[in-house]
Amino acid sequence: MKLYNRRQKQVNILELREAIRNELIQVLDSASSKALVIDPDLSGPLSVVTDISLLREHGVEKVYYLESAPPDTSLTQHLYLSRPQVQKIKMIAGKHSPISPCLAWHLRRLVAGLLMLTHTKIGHIKSSSSLPDSRSYTLYLVPRRTLLCERVLEDEGVLGDLTLGEFRMDFVPLERDLISLELGGTFRNLYLDGDFASIYYAVRGLMAIQGRYGFFPRIIGKGDYAQMLAESLVRMRRELGANSRDGIAQSPWAISTQFDSIVILDRATDLITPLLTPLTYEGLIDEVFGIKNGCTEMDSVSSVDTTSAAVPTAEAADATEGGVQRSTGHKRRLTLNDTDPVFSRVRGLNFAVVGSVLHKMAKGLQDSYESRHQAKSVQELRRFVGQLGDLQSSHQSLQNHLAMTERILRRTQTSDFDRMLELEQALVSTGDLTKHEIAYLEQIVALGDPAATPPPSNGVSLPSVGASGQPYYQQQPSGAVTAESPNTLHKLLRLLCLYYLTSGPSFRAKTYDAWCNEFLAAFGYHHRITLARLNTVGLFGPVSGSKTIQPISSGGSIRSRQHNSGLADSSSSSSAAAAAATAIAGGVGTTQRIKGILGLVIPSTRPHRPSHTNSFGYLRKTLSLCTDNVREVDPDDIHYVYSGYAPLSVRLLQCLVRDPAVVGSSSQSRRRGGSSSIPRNDGTKSASVTGDGAEPAAAEDSDVGGVSGGWKGWEDILTEIPGATVDIVQRSRDPTSSAVATAGSLFLSDSGKYL
Repeated sequence: MKLYNRRQKQVNILELREAIRNELIQVLDSASSKALVIDPDLSGPLSVVTDISLLREHGVEKVYYLESAPPDTSLTQHLYLSRPQVQKIKMIAGKHSPISPCLAWHLRRLVAGLLMLTHTKIGHIKSSSSLPDSRSYTLYLVPRRTLLCERVLEDEGVLGDLTLGEFRMDFVPLERDLISLELGGTFRNLYLDGDFASIYYAVRGLMAIQGRYGFFPRIIGKGDYAQMLAESLVRMRRELGANSRDGIAQSPWAISTQFDSIVILDRATDLITPLLTPLTYEGLIDEVFGIKNGCTEMDSVSSVDTTSAAVPTAEAADATEGGVQRSTGHKRRLTLNDTDPVFSRVRGLNFAVVGSVLHKMAKGLQDSYESRHQAKSVQELRRFVGQLGDLQSSHQSLQNHLAMTERILRRTQTSDFDRMLELEQALVSTGDLTKHEIAYLEQIVALGDPAATPPPSNGVSLPSVGASGQPYYQQQPSGAVTAESPNTLHKLLRLLCLYYLTSGPSFRAKTYDAWCNEFLAAFGYHHRITLARLNTVGLFGPVSGSKTIQPISSGGSIRSRQHNSGLADSSSSSSAAAAAATAIAGGVGTTQRIKGILGLVIPSTRPHRPSHTNSFGYLRKTLSLCTDNVREVDPDDIHYVYSGYAPLSVRLLQCLVRDPAVVGSSSQSRRRGGSSSIPRNDGTKSASVTGDGAEPAAAEDSDVGGVSGGWKGWEDILTEIPGATVDIVQRSRDPTSSAVATAGSLFLSDSGKYL
């Protein structure tokens, strides 16, 4: 979540980091000399707010990662920090099996009880019963202590043997204007599993921010879960006010003077952007190396020729505290934020211009080193020595980024990367593929490696080894695939989902069935569950027609079957197998339970009542999402990030601030479409009735450059985007009177929140 200020004042969001650190100190002080066992999922966020020296100061003797085996230590006090997940709680508490229950059932029948002797392990706490010394255990759940975890501990019989608490670490400040929950799998939890815990964590974190800076005057959002989050914020404020009606505390009604609004965007509003390949420097680092918790990992091996890159010479490099070594094969952890002077300069640039910028920075750094030869007085030498520390750190940072740039270049200069970009840009600009592009997509399916690991989107190292232990893609013909750009299951699914989301009605049921056949033939029938889950969350599925996955048919390629008018209708496919896969995926049952429990419209990634058959095609034209005239060197629009495509989520924010990039490009097409309310550049309102007859939401003057106009004037666009529309004005006295119902949605306004 990005934080901005309407008065351009610096908001010290790093105060949240200090608050988390203080609470961590209280947790550490709950036990004296101890062993700290950390959930691996928490190591990254904790490294942002603390360091090993702080742990040592507060009695931590040894630090371990949470694993199936208990830590081998003689310390009698153990402090655990873990996510509230059942599997990890069972690992801490008692017996657990590291294999799936289904596989365990089959193996149990085969080996007649031998399974429990060979695969069952004893948990950390129960294993101490056989030790002679008395040990104490303290477990803190992050960020919340849940009733389910208490029940698991009680069932394992260890609830009375440990001290249980919670460590509230909701939003983690990664930079001075960026905070994150750092919860992996949130999209899956919300749209597939029906787990709303991340909504509660976000609400609680935002309430903590409002407690410091005051309540947001306006809450604007788009999406079903954005509506749920906004309603929870209003409800929590109402409850807070009910607990302080004695007149002693008036802070619950204080409105922020630093923020004018908060914008909440559900990820379902823009599913296409994450599937595309970003072409900025920071985006390609995430694509090649992976960025997690604001850090990335890279090999300590560097083949950068520093002299040819115009970095300081060997004489100057000797003055630094070590350089990039060629002989080491270890991973180095690099922090990527604005504290790095090199990264802050190039992070948002298109990669096409990064090389020239780094060359200029290296040249300037070398000139700074050479300036010591012009020093003629003691004062000038002293000034150079005072700058030497900054020069050394800039030198090391420049070497790191030159090494990463070289690795990225090896990836981007392959023909496979170029063809991938062509395919992505063809889909977002036209929504269709030519025969040659379909043939290339078929080639990806045919050469896919089922054993390859996903790309490093979550900080995982780049895969390059197949099932045989050899570099799989080096065996393929030149120009098809390379070790630098492996054909993984993840890569193929990205393209298929992008094809489905951008094609609209042209992606027919028989097209879906044909691609399913090719996919299952290449990667196995067990991926029926994968396809069913993608269909459940709205990423890949039949548009109209068959709701099943057609079995493998003999003969014919995707290209021939897609363009063959005589293709059999998909209703002849195996409905029983597909129904079983959907039942295993849990999508239908989960969404029905959500509807029954909450009494709400089932959250969906599809538009509720679109006015056009091809919603993305309409948005592409109306909001000018694609263009051929891209200025990469001196960009004037967000198109440069994807070399021709403007992210829909950014366009929504530009709609709120009445940016000329969307107001000027969409006015003519919106008038042709009969829009009920057009935002004007002069800031005036065009009051009228929305398309469905509901009254517009109450809004202030639509000043250009602000969000006071809200969503007014963009109703025809919002109907083509999934989810409810939110616009709530919070007032100082009574927060319950500010919600205005319009067209069945709460119109509940300055930072972006992605779920």
